[in-house]
Amino acid sequence: MIATAALTLALGAGLIATLWFVRLLLGPAPLDRVGAAHAFGQSCVVLIGALSVALARTQWMDIAFSMLLGGLALSIAALKVARYKSLQPRLAQTRHAREEAP
Repeated sequence: MIATAALTLALGAGLIATLWFVRLLLGPAPLDRVGAAHAFGQSCVVLIGALSVALARTQWMDIAFSMLLGGLALSIAALKVARYKSLQPRLAQTRHAREEAP
């Protein structure tokens, strides 16, 4: 019963991951593509987690957790690059630059 539900969840996550991948390829702006990449990664995490439960492979759950943490870090880095065009932190800003910042 649980395996059937997990396989159904995996099938749904696979379908949603496919749709997010299409959005990743066709996104009109860089921030749309970053969001689609993050959602695609999360859908893949759900897919791997559901398959782990359905097939009783506990080591796949470790892979899913690693993908979750890695995807979060990569999404934050990609958003920072998309917004500031750099991974380096801003050390100091003048008052004028703070007022003009989006």
